[in-house]
Amino acid sequence: MIFLLLTLGFLFFKSFDPASVLFANDAPLGALRSQESTAIQNFSGAWEPLNWIGLERPSALPNVTYTFYLLCGALNYAKFFVPFTLFLLGFCVWFFFRQLGFSTSTSVLAGLAGALNTDPFSMGCWGLAPITVAIAASFAAMGMIASDYRKRTWMRYCLAGACVGMGVMEGYDVGAILSLYVAAFVLFQAWIDHKSGPKTATKGAFRLALVAVFAALLAASALSTLIGTQIKGIVGTQQDTESKEQRWNEATLWSLPRIEALRVIIPGVFGYRMDTPDGGNYWGAVGQQQGWEQHHQGQARHSGTGVYAGILVGFIAAWAFFKSLKTSPAIFTDSDRRFIWFWSAMALISLVLAFGWHTPFYRIVYQLPYFSTIRNPIKFMHPFSIAIVVLFGYGLEGLHRLSLEKRSAGNTSMLSQFKSWWPKAHKEDRRWVIFSVALLGISALGTLIFISSRSEMERHLSSIGFPNESASQIFHFVIGELGWFLLFLSLSVVLVSLILGRTFSGPRLRWASLLLGIVLVCDLSRADKPWIVYYNYHEKYARNSVLDLLREKPFEHRVTGRFIPLQPEPSLISDPNVSGTIYYGWWLQHLFQYYTIQSIDIIQMPRAPEMDSTFLRNFVPASDTNLFPIVRLWQLTGTQYQIGDKGRIEILNRLGDPLMRRFRIHASFDFVPKSNAVASPGGIKWEDITTEIKPDGHYAVAEFADALPRAKLYTDWRNVTSEEQTLKALADPNFNPQQTVLVLNAAFGDASAGSTNVQAGKVEITNYAPKRVQLTVQASAPAVLLLNDRFAPDWTVSVDGKTQPLLRCNFIMRGVSVPPGNHLIEFNYRTDAKGLYASLAAIGLSFVFGAASIWGSRSRQAPAAAKKL
Repeated sequence: MIFLLLTLGFLFFKSFDPASVLFANDAPLGALRSQESTAIQNFSGAWEPLNWIGLERPSALPNVTYTFYLLCGALNYAKFFVPFTLFLLGFCVWFFFRQLGFSTSTSVLAGLAGALNTDPFSMGCWGLAPITVAIAASFAAMGMIASDYRKRTWMRYCLAGACVGMGVMEGYDVGAILSLYVAAFVLFQAWIDHKSGPKTATKGAFRLALVAVFAALLAASALSTLIGTQIKGIVGTQQDTESKEQRWNEATLWSLPRIEALRVIIPGVFGYRMDTPDGGNYWGAVGQQQGWEQHHQGQARHSGTGVYAGILVGFIAAWAFFKSLKTSPAIFTDSDRRFIWFWSAMALISLVLAFGWHTPFYRIVYQLPYFSTIRNPIKFMHPFSIAIVVLFGYGLEGLHRLSLEKRSAGNTSMLSQFKSWWPKAHKEDRRWVIFSVALLGISALGTLIFISSRSEMERHLSSIGFPNESASQIFHFVIGELGWFLLFLSLSVVLVSLILGRTFSGPRLRWASLLLGIVLVCDLSRADKPWIVYYNYHEKYARNSVLDLLREKPFEHRVTGRFIPLQPEPSLISDPNVSGTIYYGWWLQHLFQYYTIQSIDIIQMPRAPEMDSTFLRNFVPASDTNLFPIVRLWQLTGTQYQIGDKGRIEILNRLGDPLMRRFRIHASFDFVPKSNAVASPGGIKWEDITTEIKPDGHYAVAEFADALPRAKLYTDWRNVTSEEQTLKALADPNFNPQQTVLVLNAAFGDASAGSTNVQAGKVEITNYAPKRVQLTVQASAPAVLLLNDRFAPDWTVSVDGKTQPLLRCNFIMRGVSVPPGNHLIEFNYRTDAKGLYASLAAIGLSFVFGAASIWGSRSRQAPAAAKKL
């Protein structure tokens, strides 16, 4: 724990700066802040009102991540959760190896290797720290299973199941993937313990059943909310062949190219992050659209994660596998050797699956039920990293056992000891040393060949979109990474060779552990550093003149900077750097979230609901000369403000609303550097840009006068019996959404003929929260109240405290029937909590079982200690 705290404290020391926050792409401070007001309520269902017209999100779960968030708040979560999860991972790795009975030094070094492995480290820094917790939970589960404590074995397997369930609650599909590896570990251990025969199958099945049942019980809340929000009614989740094929390109976009397996042992050979400076920006092909090299359409690359395991880690893991193939001298037991083969097979399978569409093998598993719902084959690098760390631990333990052999070193030097060992060394040890030296020589030769191919490398970089200056920087950066690789490979070869030569036997054994630890920490920390990015959140989240306009009563309007919510192009902003980087990359994902500004532009919707997808398709223009469908979409969704070039705002009037011309410039502005912005070689960073209101500004906030208000009363409503008729009517230019609302409810009749011309009355939103909306209504006649927020079955509505049927209006919005008079209307969102109660019960049982296991273990140790005395 001390080693971990010191190492992580050094890497994340800036978290203690009050103004500094760790960058997290998938968990930005703005998003964390926007959820604080409903943090407790989200256990009964989570609703996201800031994107699109509202979206169902997975409920809050009683897991490690959300507990930390509740206890520490958004700001401290953003600062400290990543190092906390890495600490937890290191501790669980240490626990696993101690349960295997391995030495203290092996367990400590393996714990450091697990915590600093670039895969979970970079995932955490990218904003996906719950995956790090899921990996930690997998190690904890295997530690429970591997324990040699034979009393109440069933209880340990229940605890292992609890860890697996926690992994699913943290990692979702990653947790599900890792659970398969834990299941394989359970079955393999049963086979090891009982060799073969019916008893083995029975024991294995019983143990696996205990793990699976308890995992399902603890993860019940996650399973129920994920099925409800991520599978049911979601485009592409159907398991027919046609749906799977349609989803293939999207599901396999983040595949690891085979050549990039080199990143496992050379961290920056293809760069690090997309924005790593001085030539360290990623130039590989992860995230590349299939066929991009031919048509250059779609995404060229994207990297938010590393896969580096460590040179020393990989080297010792390889030695463990090599040594397991030999029975003499016996360093590993038969059980050890089988487990080394098991984890080697797991590593190979995981790596092949991580290649995704780059090999034919992923096609095979893709056809398995619901496997097609897993996005990103590179996720299989998580179990690969687990396997490599386990193999590294076995290798360390083997070297430790070698060093314990009784060999007197006397006062001879380490070099003399090694020379005296070499003639008497076992041939397999000599072969490994010779192989290591040869590997080092081949690596050096390969580096020289790469250096000599500068022109070819720079031509390749230019062909994939990098300017000449960047290509030169990248080339020199890769040379530096190869130099670091050769340095740490040399140190690894020397250290392992000296240990094999018994030069660290006796009193020198601690020096071997210390030197291995220094090389390990220096190597992995160097590779982890580029993933750690801090920023001053006071400066980055500073308000500007446009935000001040949009944040006034944000629940009364919506904002857009795009023509179509799910499509980044075409945009209302012509400059792709401004539209893609400033508007989408910073405003939409950070500032709008931080200041709770509602926008119909969708940040990310990898699993689009069928209802939303159908609705959006209905308003895609058939040509560039008729933008009416877009204008109608904005009208129906209450999108009052548009951000874009002044010229493109005029296009909206000309091609989208030529008769009424209801778009007007509300404010003109320009993007300007902040007063404290510092120019870098690549220019001023986009988060250092602010706005300045100027009459002659190039950009504008336009106001669409005919956008529907958030809440509106209608005395004229029309009952429509089919979705197709509703969509057709909504897209019809002759239909007036300001006068008539469409209701999709077979049991709900049309408005009476005499009431359609009556003034509907007044409505006011008195309280607007993500899961609760209160309104006061003064209805002059029977009416339908339209609330321009997305419909979902888990919403309920009451009129004066009495529950009323929730209406589905205008295909996708919420509504309720209102009688004449003054009324209080309240909409509430709440999902079924049975899964939550099951999870809480399982967590309670886990604490009881854990306490019983600890008590039993101590009770077992007490008589042994007394007997020794």
